[in-house]
Amino acid sequence: MIAEVRSLIDLFARLVPRLYWSFIPLRIALNTSFEKKAIDLTYANLPSVNFSEAVLAHCAPELSVLPVSGFEWNDLGEPSRVMRALARKRIQPGWLSNYAHAVEGNTGAKFCRRTVPKTHASDE
Repeated sequence: MIAEVRSLIDLFARLVPRLYWSFIPLRIALNTSFEKKAIDLTYANLPSVNFSEAVLAHCAPELSVLPVSGFEWNDLGEPSRVMRALARKRIQPGWLSNYAHAVEGNTGAKFCRRTVPKTHASDE
C-alpha cells in the first residue's frame, strides 16, 4: 500500500474516529519525560480495529489498484508474522534482540523474550 500520511490520517479521522482521537492527547507528551508512559497508556486502551473492514472497505472510490511484479504480499498484522518474515529473509535488525511480544494465545500481559533464528528451514 502506498499512500500519503495525511490521506491515511484523514481516512482514520473520518471512518474510525475513536481510534483517531485516541492519539490526540499524545501530542503534548511527545519529546517529554512522559512520552513512553503516554504511548504505553494510549496503546493499552486502543480499540481493536480491522483496517481492511473499518477503513479500506468504506473508501473504495478513493483507492486505486495497480498491477506490479517483483513483490510479494505478506500480512504482517501480528508480531509472530513479522518474526517469521524476518527469519525467512534472514534479517536481524538491531532492535530484535530486545524485542518482547505477547505469548501466542495469552490474553494477559505476560511477555517473553524472543529472538529470530538465523535460519529457518521450514520457511524456505
